[in-house]
Amino acid sequence: MNVTVHSEEAWCAFVTRVSPHAVYHTQRAVLVVVVEADRAWLPPWISDRSARGEQPTEAAQGSASTLASMRPGPLLSLLLGALSLCVQGYTVDQEHSLQFRGPEASMFGYSVLLHRHKAQSWVVVGAPVANSSDPSLPPPGGLYRCSLQDHAHSCVPMRAEVSSCGKTCEGESAHQWLGVSLSRQPGAQGGHVLACAHRWKNVYYSQKDGQNNKLPNGVCFRYGADLQHSQPLIPCYRDHQRKFGEDYGSCQAGISNVLTEELIVMGAPGTSYWTGSVLVYNTSSGVVSSYVDDHSTTVSFGSYLGYSVGAGHFLSASSVEVVGGAPQYNQRGKERSSRAEGHRTWRDTRTEEDQ
Repeated sequence: MNVTVHSEEAWCAFVTRVSPHAVYHTQRAVLVVVVEADRAWLPPWISDRSARGEQPTEAAQGSASTLASMRPGPLLSLLLGALSLCVQGYTVDQEHSLQFRGPEASMFGYSVLLHRHKAQSWVVVGAPVANSSDPSLPPPGGLYRCSLQDHAHSCVPMRAEVSSCGKTCEGESAHQWLGVSLSRQPGAQGGHVLACAHRWKNVYYSQKDGQNNKLPNGVCFRYGADLQHSQPLIPCYRDHQRKFGEDYGSCQAGISNVLTEELIVMGAPGTSYWTGSVLVYNTSSGVVSSYVDDHSTTVSFGSYLGYSVGAGHFLSASSVEVVGGAPQYNQRGKERSSRAEGHRTWRDTRTEEDQ
């Protein structure tokens, strides 16, 4: 298509329409303009030739692929100059900002996300050391939903309770760090929200005989799109497990998490004496997979695999890959990835320089 722009304002509007990230990636945005327009037309307000009503020169009508492979010349320089006139860097709109406040000394704002459901929009906020409604109990942390439509800028606590957790399980929420991680299912009209407390503990055996440690399994709460009700997930719990550190006894699931359309991904860096793992729950099949070392020496003891996690279509549109960070691997840190299609071992993503 051809592009004809008659004003600075229109030119800016066109550029930002072609590339919403133009304000951050100036040169990339210009190249996108050239590629999308197919012909390199200069805005009339910077082109003497256009100001005289003449057609662009043959050089200006070169294809986008040719321009992209050329060194920057007068045309590209003019385009860069044109864009720089309408680029105004910004980070936060301070004049129209909304401020939400939580309980004192609660670390309110440790995690945040925006969520929308139907006509409602919220900021969901984690406060991992917030007190409970009973001041005599140690702080479990808290979650708050803050309505963007509420002129009072008030925040409402979100319920997060574990009523039962298993045959040999007794939950303890003291110092659980609820709100350490938050994520939202993709979708413009709202999906599930996941909030985790990686220090939630199973104290069943420690209360019985005093010879066993508390087991920090970690817990995550899956909220519906309306944020009214939640379902607890404790992926590291195993019946009759007693030993701290061994297998999933102290996995601390949920220190990081991410949601996709079908997957709930939770980092569990305490697995197997802090080798770490990434736990993936497929909501369609109901299957929980554990992405671990599998004795291949890919990940060593004390690597903290799962301290950070991610998921997406990194290799192709038809596959989903899961990524886990291991910040203590070899005292340098590494990142591991695997396809989320039944595979339970990790593909080493080291570069040649890391070998």
